[in-house]
Amino acid sequence: MIGVGNDLMGDDGIGPHIARILKNGTELPPEVDAFDEGRGGMRLLHHIKGYDGLVIIDAADIGKDPGDYIVFRPEEVESERILSGRSVHEWDLMKVLELSRMMGECPSDVRILAVQPKVLRMGEGISGELLEREDEYVERVLELVRGP
Repeated sequence: MIGVGNDLMGDDGIGPHIARILKNGTELPPEVDAFDEGRGGMRLLHHIKGYDGLVIIDAADIGKDPGDYIVFRPEEVESERILSGRSVHEWDLMKVLELSRMMGECPSDVRILAVQPKVLRMGEGISGELLEREDEYVERVLELVRGP
């Protein structure tokens, strides 16, 4: 499980925040690793190699109320046009996943939990709307990593 986002940009830090909760808690199954990957990019490649599954959490403009989220698979994103308005990480993430797929190193089961941000400003902390739902995000990530 990888949390992507910038802690210095308000709600963009929700991915790393949830990754730290999971990494520092005892809730993750022993075969699951949690990474706080900050702003993502090509560094993600070394985290995803060798895994059967991958869950990524990131803030993204998905057109919902702050704190709401969706879960989707990369193959459900048909074009870069669909990603317009979503986070820079999301778009970059799709390129990294495609590259890892081309290299034969992408996990077969990849899911992205995208959380609608309220605040994306330098120096702002994570908004109350998202913090109030952190337990919900943690539980959803746990459901995803445990599988069907």
